[in-house]
Amino acid sequence: GQMYYYEGSVLDIEWSMAHGCGHANKNIQCTMVLQYMCEDSAPGLRDGSSTDRIPKTEAGASDPQYGMHEPLQWYRDCETRERNMELYTADQSFDGTHNRAINTRQNAKGVRSGFECPEERDYYPYWHPTPWRDIAVLTDDTGRCNDYQRKSQNVRDYGMCCDAAHLDTTGKCVQLNGTASGVWGPNNAADCNVYRQAGVWVEWGKWGTAAPTCKVSPYARDNQPADMSHPYGVRPAPEMPSPKYTWTVPSDVLDKLGAIEATCVLRVRYNLTSTDYDGYSTNRLFNGVDAKVANFPATDFIGFSRDNDASTDFSLRLSIDTARLGSTHEDRSHTFRIRRKPSSGSCAGAAIYNLNVKGRRGDVVQVFPSVPYAFTPMALEVSEGDCVHFQWTGSDANPIESRGYGRSMTDRTNLVELEKMDANVPARHSYDEVTAGSSFWASFSSMFSDEATVRRMAFLNQEFDCSSADSCVPSLACDAADVDEDSTSNCKLLNAASAYFDGGLIKLDRPGYYPYMSTRNNAFGSHSHKAVIIVKAWKLLFIIGGSVAGLVILIVAVLVARWRIAVNADWGIPESSLAKGFVFVTNCSFNAIEKSWCFRHPYTVGLLLGCAILYAVGYWQALDDPDPAPYYPIAKGNGRCLDILCNIIFLPVLRNLSSWLRTTPMGRVLPVDDSLYFHKLIGLLIAFAFSGHITFHYLDFVWHSTSGSGKTVLQQTLLDWTGLTGHVIVLCMTLMMVTGLERFRRRHWGIPFTKFQFSGHSLFVRMHKLWFLVLVLLWTHSTYFWHYSIFPVCLLIIDKLIGRLRGQKQVELVSAQMPTRDVLYLTMQPTDGRRFKFQSGQYLFLMCPEVSKVEWHPFTIS
Repeated sequence: GQMYYYEGSVLDIEWSMAHGCGHANKNIQCTMVLQYMCEDSAPGLRDGSSTDRIPKTEAGASDPQYGMHEPLQWYRDCETRERNMELYTADQSFDGTHNRAINTRQNAKGVRSGFECPEERDYYPYWHPTPWRDIAVLTDDTGRCNDYQRKSQNVRDYGMCCDAAHLDTTGKCVQLNGTASGVWGPNNAADCNVYRQAGVWVEWGKWGTAAPTCKVSPYARDNQPADMSHPYGVRPAPEMPSPKYTWTVPSDVLDKLGAIEATCVLRVRYNLTSTDYDGYSTNRLFNGVDAKVANFPATDFIGFSRDNDASTDFSLRLSIDTARLGSTHEDRSHTFRIRRKPSSGSCAGAAIYNLNVKGRRGDVVQVFPSVPYAFTPMALEVSEGDCVHFQWTGSDANPIESRGYGRSMTDRTNLVELEKMDANVPARHSYDEVTAGSSFWASFSSMFSDEATVRRMAFLNQEFDCSSADSCVPSLACDAADVDEDSTSNCKLLNAASAYFDGGLIKLDRPGYYPYMSTRNNAFGSHSHKAVIIVKAWKLLFIIGGSVAGLVILIVAVLVARWRIAVNADWGIPESSLAKGFVFVTNCSFNAIEKSWCFRHPYTVGLLLGCAILYAVGYWQALDDPDPAPYYPIAKGNGRCLDILCNIIFLPVLRNLSSWLRTTPMGRVLPVDDSLYFHKLIGLLIAFAFSGHITFHYLDFVWHSTSGSGKTVLQQTLLDWTGLTGHVIVLCMTLMMVTGLERFRRRHWGIPFTKFQFSGHSLFVRMHKLWFLVLVLLWTHSTYFWHYSIFPVCLLIIDKLIGRLRGQKQVELVSAQMPTRDVLYLTMQPTDGRRFKFQSGQYLFLMCPEVSKVEWHPFTIS
């Protein structure tokens, strides 16, 4: 079957190469040119069945057994046109018959490959109209990007010397031939004008589309033609990226033809250039004996001193072929179709991504330099509501010795989902457990919304015969008892499926991380055929953001309307009944808001809203994680709240910081006098968050023990460092919170049958010193906790150091009085003789050893 891609859909173009590339590769200079050609400029564009070269005749051009890309006339124009005589050809040999555009430095004899024009293939941008549209130029020298884009045929016309008589008769331009043997058709306007009435220079060919993308070429290692793409969304090492270009399939050819689909072909041109000379400035002046580098040169390159007794002159021969020292390689795709996007249905207006399969049958050695089977892209990231076009094709003519499963010489691929990436057994959806009339929730959360889609992806429609255009009927092709690997009725190995499979457009509405594999080709220990689709959530965040933005707009609109009414009143414009009613309603609303709890406690409301936002962000980010457990995002949402709350809980009780803030304008804005209230509020929010964090993690642990990884709950908790530290943190936090309760702090406790007693406050002080242990454990428990911890911990350290320095200053008691029964008035002064400068909000700590040696209590200075 012929592959097709929807206009506007996203398609990854991947390649491998035998030579290095990329700005980071200093061994070579390279430029990749990606282009496509369609039937509007290449009539008769097709694939063929024969591997023989297409004959250079009208009969050959129309014979469907031969594949044809460029049309026959394109090659005839090339072989009758004089080559560009200004080009550098080194010391390659050209005679009078080899001065045509089919003769180039790397193809001096004019060997034909299909109907392509060698001169156009080897040089870019080409100086005559071509049937190829430009997609992208990927180059080591991005300083030339403006030149590439300005000279692209996408944005400008190029000229050709047309046969005037043929142009007048048919309206089509064909290359004017020369007037004598060995004299070829003109390739420039000046020479074309010499022929006067016989030839006319015509400029045409501009596609009228955007200039090609131009950016730095991707890195590729030398002598490594095999696939280097990174699996499952894991970022590759910097020195081994995947050479690819992400193409948005255009619609220009459909617009030009006025059609719903068009046949096209794609090619990748790879130019490699040596730095032994400047390929852009070297021209015909250096041809022949003046060549910059000779063909297979042999001489004393190093410059050894002469040894008359030696039998050699110390010459070395270089393996340099000047036909290839600066050359262009090319690879082409099979034909494919570009199709209009659907105008109706669930995918109308949605973004479309293509998911395909690359590689062929065989082990790594047998398929080299191709690759074994792999889904592409191996990690596809889409947003909630986007559509994916599932489609792939294979061959029934692989080499017979190519090892694999299923019918010999065939490629077949299906798609079944996994519960986790390291699994090799498909996830069980349990559709077979549905009873008539019952509401059914699948035990596995699939990316697909219905059983029919899951079945089609897994079984490839083998159970149906859809050859009729009207409907599909049972195929009766499958024999459940058949175990013969080469039998077409063995549907377990997909033998009854066709090589081409079109899964169609499928809308993915369920955020999550969805690993999958092919049952036929994923052979553990031999070859992995797995990939993953990541569906990112955005609708919930959009609703929240839209609601907040709408509320802000509403408030601004109300304030503007009230201001306008007030201005009208100042100008003496009488108010309408509608304006009076509006003012009355808004006055009532503002009064109610001012009296509301939210208005009177804005910082509390802000803290609660901040927690809600943190939870949403943590939940959304967790959807990209590979853990398939159903409650994992909820647990991580609570965890993100804990990351921030556990770092800001001690900020309100940094007394030196609070005292300094009171002396600044920020003291009038921030609630520095309610520090203890916010410390307790944050502690309460932490209690709620870690309750949710623990509860939903434990639900996931149970799920993993039964349906996921198979690890027991004990293995996932106390026998795992993250689980163990989490339990210790919870224990410490619980002790700190319980001993911080006022009822606990005001009680005295004793040990039975002993005289030993201690106060609740003393225990509260000791338990609160566990904050340091909790902080250290959090750094090792959470991957990102330390990111949020740097700034608050720095403030904590500074505050403690200031407290220590101030605590070393000595004071003496001047007098002690008790004005009333429950008030103690102490007068003190510094012993160092310095004058004390009083500021509102100052305090000092007092400790009475007879009561407790660990209790320091703050008292206000007045």
